[in-house]
Amino acid sequence: MASAIVDQRGLASYIKKAAEEKKKREASNVQEAAPEAHGPSQEAAPEAHGPSQEAAPEAHDGPSQEDPGQLWPGTPSSAGEDAPSFQDFATKNQVAYMVFVQQHVREGPKGPEVTLSNSMCQDPHVEDLLGCIEAWCLRKYGASGVPWLGSLDLSKNGLSDESVARIVERLGELSVRVHSLDLSSNKAGAKGLSALEAYLRNCPEPFHEISLADNEITAEAVSSLLRCLYKHESYPRKSGLETHPLVLRLSGNNIDLSRMRKDIQQQVGQKARFCWSPEAYKADSEEFLSVYVADFLKVLHFRNFEPPPFRREHTI
Repeated sequence: MASAIVDQRGLASYIKKAAEEKKKREASNVQEAAPEAHGPSQEAAPEAHGPSQEAAPEAHDGPSQEDPGQLWPGTPSSAGEDAPSFQDFATKNQVAYMVFVQQHVREGPKGPEVTLSNSMCQDPHVEDLLGCIEAWCLRKYGASGVPWLGSLDLSKNGLSDESVARIVERLGELSVRVHSLDLSSNKAGAKGLSALEAYLRNCPEPFHEISLADNEITAEAVSSLLRCLYKHESYPRKSGLETHPLVLRLSGNNIDLSRMRKDIQQQVGQKARFCWSPEAYKADSEEFLSVYVADFLKVLHFRNFEPPPFRREHTI
């Protein structure tokens, strides 16, 4: 009996002691959990209120490197002042522009050469062509650069007089300098030649060669073009002491080249030279026009006229 009471008292003491220890543990757990109950720690605060300062620049950066404007060769930075607008032809017509760059533009000895001849650029394609040229010039030279083409070949496309005028006018608006322009075997007439004359008049750099063969131009239009060149301070083209005649191709048009030459020289005398050869020469007097009309020799030979042995000072 006594031992039973002792055992019961020992059990009661053990239970009481266990209860007190449990309370202490619970109190301790409450104190440790108190900061989480009242809110996040100071270290987590920046994440609760917004991105950290290190992450902020990513939220405000411009277009990524995968911006469509970066897909083309020579594309200026999308953040730069020369960046193309969103309506740029290359961004709206990426496939067409890439075909233009890869298949129709190449580097030549006198600069980039653009060739779309033999029905590759007919009347319905003119606006696409001009869009490609504008986008390419922007990427190649920037918004403030001067676009140069070693050659632009649009021959044998059957382009209408209006289309030729549109192309030439746009080249002038873009201030494109061209060494050699081939518009042969199209249908250029009064509008096309008038636009070409305006283009030449406002272009500070001289052309080296212009082909207008097999079009629908008249002697009056060509005479007006030559008068424009005569008055232009950049013609004839010179390098050091040598003069380079402009190569002009005019066959296949309704033009009496012999009569045109005589009319011009009657008005200006030796200040206008019609050369036997496109080679440079040393002028012995002041000249304002020097032209090598390649097809004029064909006319002379057709009339059984044999030109004299070539000397640089010879004129036709």
